[in-house]
Amino acid sequence: MELSFDLIWNAILSIIILPLFWVLVYLNNRISSVVESNNASIERVWKSISEHREDVPKTYVTKIDLQNTQAQLLTRFDRLEEKIDRMAGIKS
Repeated sequence: MELSFDLIWNAILSIIILPLFWVLVYLNNRISSVVESNNASIERVWKSISEHREDVPKTYVTKIDLQNTQAQLLTRFDRLEEKIDRMAGIKS
């Protein structure tokens, strides 16, 4: 029984390539699980950001709204000052 060169070569390739494929499959599964956990983390962060975006307007006011409110208050104070000046002018 003589071993041919092809048979020996196929055995060597099988011994080398089979564990290599096993390692590649293991790494692929490991990378997939890491990617899935990262995707879950990213989704949690996006959800947190969207909740924060919804909560910020409840607590804080925009600069434009503040300026509008200040302008309204100043207008009313000016009117009150004018009324006080008219009342002070009438009495004296």
